[in-house]
Amino acid sequence: MRVLITGGCGYIGFSLIEQLDATNEITEIVIYDNLSRNIYPVFFAKFSEKVRFIQGDILDERKLEKAMRSIDCVVHLAAKVNSPLSDIETQHYDQINNWGTSILVNLVEKSAVEKIIYLSSGVVYGNTKNELATVDFPVNPINHYGKSKLLGEEHTLRLKDKISTYILRVGNVFGVNPAIRMDTVMNKFIFRAIFNDQVMILGDGSQIRSFINVEVLARKLKKYILQEGTISKIANVSTFNYSIEEIAYFMKENLFPDLQIRYLNENNSYWGYGLQNGGSLSKEQLEIDFIANLKILKNNFTIK
Repeated sequence: MRVLITGGCGYIGFSLIEQLDATNEITEIVIYDNLSRNIYPVFFAKFSEKVRFIQGDILDERKLEKAMRSIDCVVHLAAKVNSPLSDIETQHYDQINNWGTSILVNLVEKSAVEKIIYLSSGVVYGNTKNELATVDFPVNPINHYGKSKLLGEEHTLRLKDKISTYILRVGNVFGVNPAIRMDTVMNKFIFRAIFNDQVMILGDGSQIRSFINVEVLARKLKKYILQEGTISKIANVSTFNYSIEEIAYFMKENLFPDLQIRYLNENNSYWGYGLQNGGSLSKEQLEIDFIANLKILKNNFTIK
C-alpha cells in the first residue's frame, strides 16, 4: 500500500511515519508538507528508503495532484491548528482547513485513491458542557478553527459513497516525539511545572478537554489505514476526559508537590468538550493510566 500524508512533517505525522515505516504492508510513504511550521525532525530520523518527501502547499493543486499519483490512501493531517489562539489570522483557517481540504477532496475524487482519512477535531462539537459527545451529538463549533475543521468534514463526506472515508474527531494530543508541539495543554503544563514551578489556568478550570497520546493516535491511524473493505465512518478518537483543574491537581499530587496553581479570570467559566469513546476502563483505571502518561512526559525532559 502507498500512503500520502499531508502535513506529515508535524507532530502527529512523525509518529505515524514511524509506525508505517515499520509495517511491511506499507510499500511507500509520501510526506507532503510546506514546512510552514519550521519543523524538521523527519529529515534526521532513520527512516527507510520507502519514505520520501515533497515540499508543497495544500493549496497548490497542480503539485498536490502530481503527488497523489499512484497513491492508495491519503491521510490528511495538514491544517492550521488553534493553539494557542484561534482568533488571529482567521482567514488562514478558512484557506487551509476549508478550501485546502476542498482541493484535496476534488483531486481524490478524480484519482485512483481508494481511501481517505481526515483528521478532524473534537472542537467541532463546541461546548459539550458536562456531557461526553458521541458522534451523534450536535456539532456547534464556536471558534474559527472548529468551524473550518467542520467545513473540511463536509467536503470529505462527499467521498463516503465512493471510497473508504474516515473522519476522525481527535482529542487534544500530548506526549513525546522529536516533532513535539509545546503549545498543547498537557505538554505546556508539564514544561511550565518543571521550569517555572507553576501552571496558569484560564477561568475556573472546570472546562473539560479530551486527550490522547501521540503514539496511541499513530497506532489508531495505522489501523484505519490497513482496514480492509470499503467502509466509511465518523469516529471520536481519544482516551481521557478531564477538566483543566483536574489535570493541574493530578500533577501537583503525583509529580510536583510544590507546584503553584494560579488562575486568570477565576470567576469565569470557559467552554470545553469531552468525547465519548465507549471504552471499558473504569475511572480509577483511567486515572492510573493518565498519571502514568504524565510521568512519562515529565521524565523525557532531560534538563530540569
